[in-house]
Formats: sequence, structure tokens, C-alpha cells
Amino acid sequence: MSIKSSSKIAFLFILMSLVSAPVCAGDKEDKEMLDRLLAQIEDMKPEMIALEQQVQSLRDAINKAGGEQCGLIRQIIRNVSAIRRSQLTLSTNSKDASTQIASIGKQITEANERLERLSEQFAALK
Repeated sequence: MSIKSSSKIAFLFILMSLVSAPVCAGDKEDKEMLDRLLAQIEDMKPEMIALEQQVQSLRDAINKAGGEQCGLIRQIIRNVSAIRRSQLTLSTNSKDASTQIASIGKQITEANERLERLSEQFAALK
């Protein structure tokens, strides 16, 4: 609620009180009670306005905190996505490295076998 709307509500309440005053104010005591009520309503206006401002401040704070939380959640989502991409890349790279290591191991084994054959051939030549 804005300040204007609370003022309108207070004005409508006062207006209804004034319209009903002739019906209620049959004697002097009723009129005095009505006057006291109207004075209390007037006294409450600043409190109503202050309360409305506090509510608006609270709404603003909640909206700000909510916006900050949304930003943090978005950042977390981006970070998790980056981590997943990194894990996928690492997994792919480690598979490639394993394949390359196995290939190198096979080449070393083949080279050892050739060296053994060559050693045998040299030994046979002596």
C-alpha cells in the first residue's frame, strides 16, 4: 500500500464516521465519544504511515535478498556446468592418454622382440 492509499482509507473511515454521526450522536455524550474517536483516528495517521513505510522497506529488503539469492543460484549453476565440462574433458583426455600409453607399451614390446631377434642373429653370426 502506498501512502496515498492509506490516506484514502483513513479519509473514507473519517467520512463514514461523519456521515453516521447524526445517527449516532443522539446526545452530547455520543457526540463527545465520536469526537474522541475522530481524534484517535487522526492521531493514528502518522503511525499508519510509518508502519506502511516499514512494510515497504521490508518488501524492498526481501526483494533485494531474493534477487541476490537468484544471482547466487545462477552462479552456482554456471559453476556446476563448468565443473561437469571439465570432468568430461578430463575423462576424455585420460582415455586418450591410456590409449597412447597402451600403444607405446605395445611398441616397446615389439622393439624388445626385434632387439631379441637381432641379439640372437648376432650371436648366431659369432
